[in-house]
Amino acid sequence: MAAARTAPAPRRAPAREHPAPVRRRPQPVRRPAPPRSATRLDVLLRGRAWVALIGALLAGIVFLNVTLLKLNEGITQTSRQAAEVGRENAQLRVEVARLGSSERIKQAAEQRGLTMPAPVQVTYLRTRREIDARLAARAIAEP
Repeated sequence: MAAARTAPAPRRAPAREHPAPVRRRPQPVRRPAPPRSATRLDVLLRGRAWVALIGALLAGIVFLNVTLLKLNEGITQTSRQAAEVGRENAQLRVEVARLGSSERIKQAAEQRGLTMPAPVQVTYLRTRREIDARLAARAIAEP
């Protein structure tokens, strides 16, 4: 029997020395240049003008609130006056009803010597349309 021959182990290439990795700074991300109006806006927002603008807006809000309070005060005063006029109007209606009552008018007439006629004394007048219209037309005179 013949001895089995084994294949020699493959040779490895000698290890190469790798050079040390070069560390590079990361490149900044390049963004497109903003339009000129945007740079002006940035300058405005970062400057003192921004503070002045905010101050002016706040002053405007305060002014509007004060104006609104004055307007509400005027509305309240007008509502009070309307309620007072309504009460006065109700009192005047009561007075008109009292003065217009038939009983009071009857008493005032009796004090002046007037009396109510008997029912048979009350008569109705009949009109003569054509004659009365002619008489009325003739009676019209210029002032």
